[in-house]
Amino acid sequence: EQAAPPWGNGPAGSPAWLVDEDGHRLTGTRDLGSRALVAATVGGLFVRGPDQKLMLIDASNGAAEPTGVPGNAIIAGADADDVAWQAATCAAGCPLHITDLRGRPGTQIALPPGTVIDPNDTSDFDPAGRRFALPLDIIGHRGVVAGTSVYVADISARTLVRLPGGPIPVANLPAVVGAFPAGSSDVVSARWAADGSGLWIVATDGLYFQVAYWTGYGPLQILRPQAG
Repeated sequence: EQAAPPWGNGPAGSPAWLVDEDGHRLTGTRDLGSRALVAATVGGLFVRGPDQKLMLIDASNGAAEPTGVPGNAIIAGADADDVAWQAATCAAGCPLHITDLRGRPGTQIALPPGTVIDPNDTSDFDPAGRRFALPLDIIGHRGVVAGTSVYVADISARTLVRLPGGPIPVANLPAVVGAFPAGSSDVVSARWAADGSGLWIVATDGLYFQVAYWTGYGPLQILRPQAG
């Protein structure tokens, strides 16, 4: 994890450190030199610099290596082995790229028409690295976000399955200071269970949040909205 965003109010050097799932620090601090931490990977720390370039930093000696991912790419998610990304611009519908940081062949998955990746949402690879949970914003006929649907990609089959339950609607609230501007879409986070048995989803509009769980079959199991 990183201490704070590296631009604006972030501390000098944008320090980061390794933590376990309970948030306990496992290492001393690493100075990332005003770079934003994207993920910890087998190749090193995957970071983005103020110039938007992406690189892998060897945590032991600070040496920088190329990633094979374009510098201005939209990062959908990353784990220890893979990075899911989309080109910032392309001639037609931009596919989702899965780049293997171990040097194995990558893959591309076509995304549904009228959908875009929101970097504020959180995607997740399952523990086996075979599936990728991806929230996608739905663009309405007026060119504005109409809601968010969560998809699960089968990486080897290059297919997408949309979770049941319909799209998560756009937040219909005034601006929330320090959270979201007026008319913004909900922020959606997807995270696989530790054993890969199911998928947790949390959506928030800045004032309330709602949790759902999907076993991989049948409908979503949805809890009531909670304040906070």
